[in-house]
Formats: sequence, structure tokens, C-alpha cells
Amino acid sequence: MIDNLRVALAGRGIELIHAANRRDALARVLERIPQGASVMNGGSHTLEDMGLIDALRERYKWVR
Repeated sequence: MIDNLRVALAGRGIELIHAANRRDALARVLERIPQGASVMNGGSHTLEDMGLIDALRERYKWVR
């Protein structure tokens, strides 16, 4: 099933990346954001729960 989703998303120019847990997901997101970048996000409990919002505030020019 995940392979079907990966193919469908790729057809729309979206890369599906699977993370084993919150820590892994956070690391995978942060490694894709260049240092010094300005970052904005919409409201998301998932991003808050995994610690991304705190990381954005601490490491980047976070625009909300």
C-alpha cells in the first residue's frame, strides 16, 4: 500500500519519506531545511507533537 502511495505522490512531484518515529521524522525534516532559511508552516498538531515548531523557533527565521 505504501508503495502505491509513493508512486501516486511521485506522479505529482511529491516525495514520500517514511520515518520510524517522531525523532526520526524530526531529523528528516530538519536535514532538508538549509541553515538560515526563513520557514513558515500552517497549523499542525503533528508538527507540534514531533517538536518541529520548537526546532523552527530555535534554529531558523520562523514566520508564523
